[in-house]
Amino acid sequence: MSGGKTVYCGYGRVISASGRDTASVCEAIGRYQTCLTATSDGVPVCRIDRSLPAWDSVPGLSFVEKMAVEALSAAQQESGLLLSDPGVQLILSTTKGDVSLLGEAPERVWLWDLGERLSARFGCARKIRIVSCACISGVSALILGKRLVERGDCEHAFVLGVDEASDFVVSGFKSFKSLSPTLCRPYDEKRDGLTLGEACGLLVLTSRKELSPCGIVLRGGAISNDANHISGPSRTGDGLYLAIAEALRQAGMDAGEISFVNAHGTGTDYNDQMESKAFALAGLSGTPCNSLKPYLGHTLGASGVVETILDIEQLRRDCVFGVKGFERPGTPCPLNVCAGHRHIPLHSCLKTASGFGGTNAAIVLAKSPGTACMEASGMEAPDTGLPAKPVEICLRSSLLWTAEDLKGLDFAAWIKEKYKQSGEAYLKFFKMDNPSKLAYAASCYLPGFIGREFSPERSALVLSTSAGSWDSDSKHWQIMEQHLPEGASPAVFVYTLANIPAAEVTIRHKMQGEVMVFVEKEEDGFSRAYAESLLREGLCGEVLYARCDCAGDYFRADFHWMTAREHLSPEAGAGSGSACRERPCGTGPRKEGAQAG
Repeated sequence: MSGGKTVYCGYGRVISASGRDTASVCEAIGRYQTCLTATSDGVPVCRIDRSLPAWDSVPGLSFVEKMAVEALSAAQQESGLLLSDPGVQLILSTTKGDVSLLGEAPERVWLWDLGERLSARFGCARKIRIVSCACISGVSALILGKRLVERGDCEHAFVLGVDEASDFVVSGFKSFKSLSPTLCRPYDEKRDGLTLGEACGLLVLTSRKELSPCGIVLRGGAISNDANHISGPSRTGDGLYLAIAEALRQAGMDAGEISFVNAHGTGTDYNDQMESKAFALAGLSGTPCNSLKPYLGHTLGASGVVETILDIEQLRRDCVFGVKGFERPGTPCPLNVCAGHRHIPLHSCLKTASGFGGTNAAIVLAKSPGTACMEASGMEAPDTGLPAKPVEICLRSSLLWTAEDLKGLDFAAWIKEKYKQSGEAYLKFFKMDNPSKLAYAASCYLPGFIGREFSPERSALVLSTSAGSWDSDSKHWQIMEQHLPEGASPAVFVYTLANIPAAEVTIRHKMQGEVMVFVEKEEDGFSRAYAESLLREGLCGEVLYARCDCAGDYFRADFHWMTAREHLSPEAGAGSGSACRERPCGTGPRKEGAQAG
């Protein structure tokens, strides 16, 4: 690949329980300091002090908005870039946004509504893009920003990650029995669970080197999927390994050129085991590694952005931050965990993230060419950009289901009948929430999609949604309000993530390529164009693009299976822009004619 612009890391700001700006957070980490407060039921959480000055300087904002407004205002002032400039793109990464308002102001819980409020406040010239893909949301948003700047779609990307440790979230993780009673201890033999936190991170990605005082380049980034389980990571580490390998390939580097790894490192048993296996597969077992969650907590959709900003600080300082609480290794594959702050020459960093739904992401950061460290290492600039020759996008088949198809049935009865007619034999279907049932069933009716011949790692899925996880959010909230002795239901909480319908599809069809989830009130062509770009840039061999919504009486499943011309077999008849007329996998009827736009 050639012709792409170099993507530099510009201004970065972190707001967390440890400090209101990046410098103060780094100072706290330097002192091995963690700010923990207990919830009403005694769960230790890294929560920000709401009584600090200036939080109430703008009345009427939610706490999530306050963090976001503070970070965005500072970024505009420090960088000299304005969101009202057509060359600046705002990307929001969040897992649950303002879900804490569900009881008092449910109309403000939609993630797209949070995006619209921020856009209106700052007069954004471009439509905000919202990424919500569980715990990899932040890293995924950075990868999106990188690609947009690299292609020249925008000159600068403000990547904003924000989430709060609300009672909604805490009760859900508590139901999984995954929370540490004290403080998380990633990779330690006595680790006993994760620690939740809340934070806001803002990183400016830019094509202009002069706006990057840190001199750090975002050289590579990739997303992969386990296709294994909606709440548990792959036991083999192969999904994360795929993301690491592709990120390194894009960066033009091998494992031996990575100075340190900043891993997801939640301190849960299965996550840390999986990561150790993935790093072993990638040849990174001996590379210094750390996790920042003992200082910040797991900040969900903010974590990828916040931790990347702190990775940049570690590169600048030539210091790998130590993992607070680590004493004795406790992973099946050995890791070179930094128990204390380690001052060594650094020129590059691999940042990874993993999450519910089997999601994985990895990015590579490096000091820009021309710095002393880069020249000493012999590293060259990455070869990035678009493929040299055009690729023709071929629409293989489409499917459209809407509420008009109910014909007198309610949704529950209708989707059950669709499942029975499909010939599927997957009993977990009946445990899914309605959006996941809709996505799963639609993918099984998509003509030709079952029985296709594509390798798992070359199969990608791009999901666009407006309602997100509203269906399960409401159910989880209702359970919370009952204050039952047994607490929340893990079977309900796992579906309160916007990417779980996508996960159910990838598990069924063994898709281990990129999964990207966009939240947008109305479709404007961006998500589909993004799906097609994965084919054009050779990042996958096939892509399933889906618009999927289900909330109350409203539902819509609009599915499109696309490939690049070079990947089509000679007998494949669908050309670019046409909808395949094959019969569905099952015996049920299918609405015809969802054509390419």
